[in-house]
Amino acid sequence: MASTLGLKDPRNTRRPPASMGSWALQEAVRRRVGQTAPNAFRRRFDRITIGMFLGGLALGTAGCILGASMPYCHPVGVTISILWWGIYLGCLGASIGAGIGGLFGLRKARNQTTNSA
Repeated sequence: MASTLGLKDPRNTRRPPASMGSWALQEAVRRRVGQTAPNAFRRRFDRITIGMFLGGLALGTAGCILGASMPYCHPVGVTISILWWGIYLGCLGASIGAGIGGLFGLRKARNQTTNSA
């Protein structure tokens, strides 16, 4: 216990603010704590995300089926083929699905701006 006499109690020490503007940041955070998101479901699942997941799932599954149907005799060859084609076509499907979802998102935004004008 003699070696711990020079240490300060962390509960009694005052921590300095991280930056000069930290009080303004804390005030801004305090104001937003009571507010809820306008539509939490809409913010979490937009068209690009849904398109990416659906495209990746659809073409990834098709890639696994394609890899399984390749004429390899050895089980390791079949496994590598399934993994390769599943990942390859899954990534391709995810990028195509995200692109299509982005185009539909632009179309919806364009329709909203023309309807409001």
